[in-house]
Amino acid sequence: MPAVAELRGLWQRSLIVLPDGSRDTTTEVRWLQGLRAYADLRRPSPIPDYSHVSKLADLTQHDCLRLADQQGFRDADAPTEPAAGALLRDSRTGSQAMLVRVGEHFMFARDRPVSQPPLTSPPPGQTLRDCVAAASSLRECQALVDCEISFGTATGLAFHITASTLPYRIGDMLTLDPRWDVVQSEGDQAALSPPGIHSLRAQ
Repeated sequence: MPAVAELRGLWQRSLIVLPDGSRDTTTEVRWLQGLRAYADLRRPSPIPDYSHVSKLADLTQHDCLRLADQQGFRDADAPTEPAAGALLRDSRTGSQAMLVRVGEHFMFARDRPVSQPPLTSPPPGQTLRDCVAAASSLRECQALVDCEISFGTATGLAFHITASTLPYRIGDMLTLDPRWDVVQSEGDQAALSPPGIHSLRAQ
């Protein structure tokens, strides 16, 4: 088994064989392994057409159901070779995020804003899709899928989003305003330089 230190960088999966013997060759998977931090984005293919969506409020319940089929992870693991990462907290809502950069690639993973419902993850045994399907209103559907995992390329000060769990973010530049506090960081923080990152306040 390879050591974590050998896995630094961007990985993409073409096949997984599940315990029941079924094979998945269509899910679009990106895993970005940093110093210790990592983020993972998994989107079922084909990616639906979201050209009618420019903000969260444009999502229909059907859109929310399709977005709920996506998966993603963020965490920190054993040390690897140099990269950069930061665990962030929104000083207004208390929600957390992680920004990981390795070379020209970055991933940004943000929790749901905890100041708006729903405040918790799906109950054990229920998927996000189950929760969206049972939601009592479109606003609740939108709040459930308002958690972001975005992937993109970093060139100088420009962090360009090319894939995201929130389709209206694709094509945007990643910006972080001063409300984000740095909870933990690793690696060369100069590499984490989207607009606003210089205003982050270390706690």
